[in-house]
Amino acid sequence: MTFANAPQNRPRGDTTDRLTDAHRRMIFRLKTDRGLTIDDVRDMTPAGSISMLTKFQATSLIDALKTGKPVDYSKRSRIPAERRSKRRPKNVFAMASDAQRNTIEALRIELGWSKEHLHDWLSKRHHKDGRPMTEIQSSGDAVAVIELLKAVRIRQHRANERRKEGIRQRP
Repeated sequence: MTFANAPQNRPRGDTTDRLTDAHRRMIFRLKTDRGLTIDDVRDMTPAGSISMLTKFQATSLIDALKTGKPVDYSKRSRIPAERRSKRRPKNVFAMASDAQRNTIEALRIELGWSKEHLHDWLSKRHHKDGRPMTEIQSSGDAVAVIELLKAVRIRQHRANERRKEGIRQRP
């Protein structure tokens, strides 16, 4: 029998939600570790068959085998709805926060720059999409500007240290 003609262990039809090979291997490894028989594990499944498990059911079974607690197939989500993070749609961007704008202002003051100097400096730089950096609309824009200003601050600090070292070395 060639590999192509080997019988399939998986049910036919839509298998997108079926357990993966990694799930299957973990179930059998835990079965062996706990000293259970295949029939014991089948009795723990809702349909009496390991190959008919969904990914969620397989994960629930694995958790039960790991902890020794009964299988609970009723929980559809591991995180309660009130604690789940709300995802933004891909085309919606977070606006730059007041804290980010305050950080930019604080870095400007620390560098000793006027507002005009900062504006001129940013107008020479562009975001990845080609907009000038003077347009800080999204949170990502603000982060990019903050990182650039921090890099300038580091360069200025290093230049000041080199200047001080040069002064100390001169007799």
